Amino acid sequence: MNKIDQYIHAATRENTRKSYRAAIEHFEVSWGGFLPATADSVVSYLAHYAPTLA
Repeated sequence: MNKIDQYIHAATRENTRKSYRAAIEHFEVSWGGFLPATADSVVSYLAHYAPTLA
């Protein structure tokens, strides 16, 4: 693990990392998005799931 990764890891708690992983999985698997995402794709995703996601 390089220094940057060490700092990022130290700056976030495990629950935060789990939430990020779940959000990325939802974007990619449930919705079919691709990372890196375009601004249009993020807006479409948010508009689609806005009624159900916090």
